[in-house]
Amino acid sequence: VHPAWDRSVKRLASICRDAHVPLVIRLGPISSGASKDLDFSGVERWLNELQASCPELIMAKQNRLLLYPPQLCSDGMHCNIRGALKFTSQVSNDVLSALPSAATDTTRASASVSR
Repeated sequence: VHPAWDRSVKRLASICRDAHVPLVIRLGPISSGASKDLDFSGVERWLNELQASCPELIMAKQNRLLLYPPQLCSDGMHCNIRGALKFTSQVSNDVLSALPSAATDTTRASASVSR
């Protein structure tokens, strides 16, 4: 992970912390077929270090690197419509879990009424 990314994400985390705004980190998915020969240990290490240095960050404890089956991808790095729907649902759940419980209950109630 490039040092500029690291600095920028940590700066964003600091700004969010100071503003009392939860920051959710969710990496976008890639195709499991296109990524089979790639080494993500550096990204995993960075995510662990980021979580340790910014404990207020909200990120998935497992499956931080989402590998989608090729059927959910239009190419190696981009979701197709079905993949985007799945990813959007995951991000929605991440965001809802980051909200205070009262806001979450209200948001979920509003979401279920609007469906």
